Amino acid sequence: MTVRIATNDDAQQWDRFCELLPQGHPFFWFDILRKTYRILPVFFIAEDAMGNISGVCPSYVVRQWNGTRQLISFKFGLSATTPQIANDILLAAHRYCVDQGIENNSITSGTTCIPTPYREVTKKTVMFPIEGSIDSVWQQLRNKTRNMIRKGQGSGVVIEEGNHHLPAFYSIYSERMLEKGVSIHSLRFFQEVLQRCGSSCVQLLVARRNNTVIAGMLLLYSKAVGAYPYQACRAGFEQYAPTQLLIWEAMQRCAARGITTLDMGESREGSSVYQSKINFGGRPENVYYYSTLSSEASPWASLPMILFQRLPFGLRRHLGVWLKRQGKLL
Repeated sequence: MTVRIATNDDAQQWDRFCELLPQGHPFFWFDILRKTYRILPVFFIAEDAMGNISGVCPSYVVRQWNGTRQLISFKFGLSATTPQIANDILLAAHRYCVDQGIENNSITSGTTCIPTPYREVTKKTVMFPIEGSIDSVWQQLRNKTRNMIRKGQGSGVVIEEGNHHLPAFYSIYSERMLEKGVSIHSLRFFQEVLQRCGSSCVQLLVARRNNTVIAGMLLLYSKAVGAYPYQACRAGFEQYAPTQLLIWEAMQRCAARGITTLDMGESREGSSVYQSKINFGGRPENVYYYSTLSSEASPWASLPMILFQRLPFGLRRHLGVWLKRQGKLL
C-alpha cells in the first residue's frame, strides 16, 4: 500500500473512486480552492500494488493570523476501503505536516468512526433519511413543519433554480452571516463552484415572493447524500417560511435522484439551529475528527473571531472573507 499526494494526472481515477462513495469530493475542488483562495490543496491518495485507489483524503493548508499553519480535510474527506488504509492515510498526513513544519491538523471521516491511536473529537450533524416515496418522506416531517410549508406555499412563495440568482443569493448570504458574526466565502468562490461543478453536482435554489428573492441555498449532490452547507433567509421574511420550503424542495430533488440522505449540517448540540433541524425531523449523528499532532491549539487561535464578532458591520464586511480563508472552508 502506498499513500502519496495526488496530481492532476490522477483526476479521472480519483473521480471514479469518489463516484462510488456516499459523499465523495470530485477532483475539481482542487482547482476551486486554488483559484478562489490561493491556498495549497493537498489531496492524499492511497493505492494498492496494482495502482488501484483504495482511499482518499482531500485537504488543504491554511495559514492563520498568528503565522501558524493547519492542514484541514474536507468534511467526510477521509474515505478508505478498510480502517487500516484510513490509518495509513492519517500517518501520511502526519508525516507531511512534520516535513512541512505544519503545526496542527484536523481530518474528518464524517460519520464513519475509525479505530485509531490519534486524538479524536466528536461533533454533531443532523441527517434526514429520504426513504420510500415522497409521500412517506412528507409524513416523516413534524406537523409544525408541514404546516409552515403549507403556509409558505399559501403566501405566494415560489422556489426557483438558476445560476442567474447568484447576486441575490450572495447578498442575502453575506449579510446574514456577517450579522451573526460569521466569516463568509467570497463571491468568486460561489461563481467557481457553480461553473465547475455543473447541475449534476450543484444547484442554486432561491425562494421568491412577488418580485423579491427572500432566501436561497446551494444544494450539493453526491451518490447517496445531498447537502446544503450554504443557506440563508433575508431578515424580516421568516414568517413566510422560505427556509422550510427550500429544505422541502431539496428533499424532493434528492428523492428524484435516488439520494437517500439529506445532510442538514453540523451544529452545536443543544443550540437553536441544532434544535430546529431536529424539529424538522432530522436525526443527530456523530461526526469524527482526528488530529495526528499532539500540540494543542493556541489559546489565542480564536481571538480574531471573537474580535470580528464585536466589530461594526461595515468592518465585518471587509474582513469576512479574509478571516474565512484562515479556517475551515469545506
